[in-house]
Amino acid sequence: MTLSTISSVNRENLLKFWDWMETTGRAKIVSFQVPGRKLYELINLDVATFNETNIERVLSDKIDQFIRIPSEKKKYFIEKSDTHEWTWDNDPDLYICYQMLKFLWLAEDMGWNNQEAPVQLIQTGRNYNCHPGSDKKNIITYLQPMPWIRGFYIWYPEFDQTPWHWSINHDYISNPDDFIKMFHRATHDTFNFKYTEAKFTYSGYETEPHFEPWACGLHLGMKKWGHIQSEKFNITLPTLSYHDGVHRQGIHDRRDLFDKLRVHKDKFDFGKFTFVKYRGMWVYAKWLNQPKSLIDTEYKYNREIAISSRNRKVSAIGRYRPGL
Repeated sequence: MTLSTISSVNRENLLKFWDWMETTGRAKIVSFQVPGRKLYELINLDVATFNETNIERVLSDKIDQFIRIPSEKKKYFIEKSDTHEWTWDNDPDLYICYQMLKFLWLAEDMGWNNQEAPVQLIQTGRNYNCHPGSDKKNIITYLQPMPWIRGFYIWYPEFDQTPWHWSINHDYISNPDDFIKMFHRATHDTFNFKYTEAKFTYSGYETEPHFEPWACGLHLGMKKWGHIQSEKFNITLPTLSYHDGVHRQGIHDRRDLFDKLRVHKDKFDFGKFTFVKYRGMWVYAKWLNQPKSLIDTEYKYNREIAISSRNRKVSAIGRYRPGL
């Protein structure tokens, strides 16, 4: 897959950013592959207990929201709704139904098709998250961690001076064709490379909705790292992202999966994943504790599979830092 195989609009958007990046030297595109659990640790960084981490709290809240939705609304979602209705602005209940169905569909689809699009890492203050790929990451880092996850990060060195990718094996994308090859469905009719020029000021930022998570996180980082010193601060940063409707099209004909969402008092069946109510949260039961062996059934802490996190910083002084 190359520049010549994607749509003219996608080619134009990609080259707009590429030309700016190449002529100014103010950004680089970093590609990486990491185990799912390593990405999980990065995204759930700097927390005191697993009850306060991002992924677990988000999924628990969504389960609670789903349980509160009236049965009539769930029936409407299954039998009559269309994909254009599945937005938060249109109807929050239908959107939650869509997200729960999407998780089930992703878990099934990832098993068959592996990872078709890379997750895009974004800076969020001192930490990182994913967008696009925020829903996908819940599956591939937490519910069924993948051995290897493909991703990329648009690095602005002036605003992230100790980047996480220095601590892992990574590559810098040197030409547009190599970037396009990361997207296995780049020729799909719903796939879009998105380009914008976001404005950052002392008080906030201006951008289009798709780039809100990136702009919000970067502005937070600018403040935390002391880059914004004056009320006169005013810069414009181009950036690149992507969006596609592959999931919505795939989900449209798989509403039969909805039958796999069941609640029984303090137990919630999320397809093949079982959640239990623990310390006021819905927690993936598999990760609470594990037997020592098939013979000795005493439970013990297992660092490799237990959900826990400690307050710590990502070390940027690693073997992959340039110049070492």
